[in-house]
Amino acid sequence: MAAPKPAFTVPSGRLAGDYDGVIISTDLEPDDALALKVLAPKLMGVPLLVVVGQGAFDKRTMVAEILATYGIDRGATVVQGKTSKASFPDGVAEAYHDEARAHKCTLHDGGEAAVPQLCTDFLQKCEKPFALLLKPPHEFVGLPPPLLGKTAAALYGSFNLSELREEFKKAGGPKPEAELFDQQFGLMRAFKALLWIERSESCGRDCVVEPATCAPAVWHAIDADAALTRHIALWNADTLRSMAAKISKLPDEVSGVLGTDISRLPNSADFGKLGAAVERYDKRMKILLSITACEGKQVCHADTLVAASLLDASGALSRFERPVELALNASNNKPTFARDEGSSVVGLMAAAGGERDALVKASFAILEQALFVA
Repeated sequence: MAAPKPAFTVPSGRLAGDYDGVIISTDLEPDDALALKVLAPKLMGVPLLVVVGQGAFDKRTMVAEILATYGIDRGATVVQGKTSKASFPDGVAEAYHDEARAHKCTLHDGGEAAVPQLCTDFLQKCEKPFALLLKPPHEFVGLPPPLLGKTAAALYGSFNLSELREEFKKAGGPKPEAELFDQQFGLMRAFKALLWIERSESCGRDCVVEPATCAPAVWHAIDADAALTRHIALWNADTLRSMAAKISKLPDEVSGVLGTDISRLPNSADFGKLGAAVERYDKRMKILLSITACEGKQVCHADTLVAASLLDASGALSRFERPVELALNASNNKPTFARDEGSSVVGLMAAAGGERDALVKASFAILEQALFVA
């Protein structure tokens, strides 16, 4: 009798179960790499298909070397998915290269055009597949509904979903925002079950993994990983440069609304128009402050929160999960996240204050425990 295939075991919430194949969708930011590091012990021997995207170059070798670093490369297939104009810091792609450790992945040469068929073939071979969605999930759009319907998934939203809506707009022409959300929600509903995580609704928009906020053991484990340390340092240095350049545009944006004639009396609408811009610049400044305050030792708690949720054996995080409706609030055109007991989509939700503090503390504890194993 053949030995049973290893399974990816997910204890968290409605996704609980063993999965016989995992598709990983990643853009290789530092939180992706840290998430893969802590999940690696659970992925040993499990069939993997990794679709890498974003950025303007082929990241297949970098993915393969990350998988090799954490011992989950054997038998994995890696394919380059949709690229973008996003920059990727010099040196990051080589951070995990080790001449003494050749990866054992299969690098598929088909590029983006081959991704739909590769995903279809992979899902057809699995009885219980899982999708780990850490980048815009373009590759799942248009897949056969029966295959999505047997696939459980965990998704980090935010930029990943806004980019998905942008692609819907490019493909179908200009549409009202509500229609783009309907397409997004349609894909999310198509999965057997989906855990949807947004920092703004769970741990807070500006929550990061850094030495001052998490247990010392977490950052000690990161410091001991030279490749990951290099990845984070190079990424954060590039982020400082790009955020500084963006913030320098604020005076022009203000002048564009208020004008350059300081004697002109502005009206209330002028001030209101600048609200969204100021909020955007506030977010960028907080990123700068966060990175510099911890001397570059910082990773946004986004994909790492997804990983912590999937490793939540005790229910410390799943108690914050609730089934959510997929609908927009008419007043601001944003998802309501209202409870919907019949929904197959579960959100990780915590109110600001003590509840959110408890969620963050629990997630960091899970990461700490996982890093002792990784």
